[in-house]
Amino acid sequence: MTFTEMQILYCQVFAAAFMGWDYFMPKRCRQWLDERANRYFGGVQRNVDKDIGDAFQFLIENRFKVLVSIIFLLLGYVSLKLGSLYTGQFSAEVAFFSGLVFLFFSAGGFLTLMNVLIQLVVPFGAGGLFRIVTTFLTRTEKGPIAGIGFLALLVSFAMRYANQTSI
Repeated sequence: MTFTEMQILYCQVFAAAFMGWDYFMPKRCRQWLDERANRYFGGVQRNVDKDIGDAFQFLIENRFKVLVSIIFLLLGYVSLKLGSLYTGQFSAEVAFFSGLVFLFFSAGGFLTLMNVLIQLVVPFGAGGLFRIVTTFLTRTEKGPIAGIGFLALLVSFAMRYANQTSI
């Protein structure tokens, strides 16, 4: 994806305004805005922490399903390997039968495993990203507003990089 120079410039101006806002804002107003932003991002962080904790709890509750799924996948692999080792009479039938056993074991194990793991993608994937961002924003020395500006500057660098590497 390519970005225009104006889009990158807008992002950099936004970043500069947010990173430098504490130089132009009265101290009392800056403290008030930082407190409100800290409260907001702290609430987001608590919600993300709750979702990640719930995901760990879900994984612990379904550990038996995960273990059985892995055992089924291993049984399917072993049945396929054992079927391929047979070289005597009826080797085609043995290969076909071991392939069917492999298919049943691996399909059942894979589908059950995906049923459990797919529910963990959002809490761990997006939740982990939100956790990193909110931790950064709540712990920046200059405050969360300046932190937003810094993140916007990083986004502008990524936009510039995407322009440089696109064909």
